[in-house]
Amino acid sequence: MKRTCSALLCILIIISLTGCFLQQEETKAPSSAQETQPAPVSTEETAPPESQPEGETEAVLETKTAPKIYTKKFYSLAMPTAEDPGQVCYLDEQGAILENVTIPTPLHDVVSGKLRYYTVTEYDKNGTLTASWLYSAKGKVLEGSGNCTYEDCLGNLIIMQPKGTRVEEAPDASAGGQSWLYDPSQKAVVAENVFSLEKITGKTAICLDAKRRILGVYDMKGQMLHKTPYDGDFTCGYCCGSYILGYPPEGCAILNEELVVVDTAPKMFDMELYDCGAQGVLCLKKDNDLRHIYRVDDWKMLGTFPTTFQTTDGINTICGDEFSKDVKLHSMRGKRLAGPYDKISFLRDENEALNGLTLARKDDVVYVLNKHGSVLAQRRIPGLTRAYNIYDGLILCEYEFENDWTGQTETGFSLLDQGLRWVSDRDRNFIRLERVTKNIFAGTRQNGEQSFRTDLYNEKAEVIFKRVERFGTADDAAIAVCDKEHFGLIDHEGNWIAKMDLPEGVQFSD
Repeated sequence: MKRTCSALLCILIIISLTGCFLQQEETKAPSSAQETQPAPVSTEETAPPESQPEGETEAVLETKTAPKIYTKKFYSLAMPTAEDPGQVCYLDEQGAILENVTIPTPLHDVVSGKLRYYTVTEYDKNGTLTASWLYSAKGKVLEGSGNCTYEDCLGNLIIMQPKGTRVEEAPDASAGGQSWLYDPSQKAVVAENVFSLEKITGKTAICLDAKRRILGVYDMKGQMLHKTPYDGDFTCGYCCGSYILGYPPEGCAILNEELVVVDTAPKMFDMELYDCGAQGVLCLKKDNDLRHIYRVDDWKMLGTFPTTFQTTDGINTICGDEFSKDVKLHSMRGKRLAGPYDKISFLRDENEALNGLTLARKDDVVYVLNKHGSVLAQRRIPGLTRAYNIYDGLILCEYEFENDWTGQTETGFSLLDQGLRWVSDRDRNFIRLERVTKNIFAGTRQNGEQSFRTDLYNEKAEVIFKRVERFGTADDAAIAVCDKEHFGLIDHEGNWIAKMDLPEGVQFSD
């Protein structure tokens, strides 16, 4: 009898404890699947229930199924085959092909440029998104989703944006689409309807919706510093320095980093902004047949120019009509310094900063002018048609020549420095010039009726590697290359660091 009573008592205790446990479970936080979904928060203290992202619970993926990613240094190199003409191989630092690795996409902070995360997206054969994974900068998987991708970053925050297929555009917010500025560490939404970010200062960015309407200015911790006071169709054109060119329903406006309007114009394109580096941000304001240049910081007018105004570097301006080959260089006060030329443009240094020099062309002569308009260097290139500043402060010139193999007139390319000294070989008609590294370029020339040859050159126009078939990514240590028989890595003098025989099936066309 005692055993029967004891048994009944144990059963009652178990039932009671089970009931308590179930009741506690119902009042606990959501399940693990729900915990990984974005929990939206508004700019107020609490978020309304209707702001909860729909359909995310079912799309959360188990992190243990995420692919392992390769985050060490690697080099990419095209090695096409008949079966896969677009095949790209990845090499490690020793030049060996990386087999069965997943190369992620790095995500950098739009303000600082610092690497914040990696992401991997997977699609099925129809181009439909099946998985999107987020990793830390050290390669640790953080979370995964089946119906959204991870985009731009602001500090540790990231845009989480729904995308159904590879070619599908982000849904418009006004049509019921959603996109969030999201904090992966807190699994929380910081701001809703954020489709893109644009840097405005060294510490802040503006958040834009699908129609590029300004939502507010945020710092790198996700704090809204300035909420937009403008409703309706006030959109962002572009950011320039710490200013924004915006478009209200009528006309255009300049806003500062606090979203305060500095000035307005009645027509949409009556204002333009120019980031002139050390000279500050300048504004062009159109006034019938005149163009006024203002310094935006204090709104002081610096000069007035005719409608043929082209651009400014904050020191001088370019005015004129290129069709009539009547282009001139003027000071900010309107004094003519040089010209007329066929074409004038401002030069930039190797860091892409304006340096006060001007590039000009007249007939088949190219010139470099100082800030006063005086000629510092000039060079005649027969058949010259174009001259323009490219990477690392170098100047690319295009000219016409008669092809020895076809007898046809074709376009050739020459590379010069800003002293107009030859960087490419002046005696060879290159039909293509491509940058490899800062000091190395690839020059391609025709060497037969249907054949071409590409060599790698240094900044002294010396060949460092002959007959390259493909070159891939490069850094200060190495360049990934293929020739007819081998692939691997070379140094900047053209010496093999790692050299292997080409895999079977790799084919290069002339």
